Amino acid sequence: MLDVSFGEDDNRTRHGNGAENLGKLRRLTRGLLGGVKGKQSAPQMMLRAPLSPEFRTEVVAKIAKGKF
Repeated sequence: MLDVSFGEDDNRTRHGNGAENLGKLRRLTRGLLGGVKGKQSAPQMMLRAPLSPEFRTEVVAKIAKGKF
């Protein structure tokens, strides 16, 4: 799932803890977006998040309520 949505195989981060940290951020993001109900795929939600303030508010509200 992470490779398809985030293109992990194409990632060139090799030094230090960068690759591990990016992997953790990707898993966190996937978990947060997975908690949002809807018929959209993860890539669609990842595109929608930076474009829609309402969608970001919905995701943050789910986090605040502990429903992720």
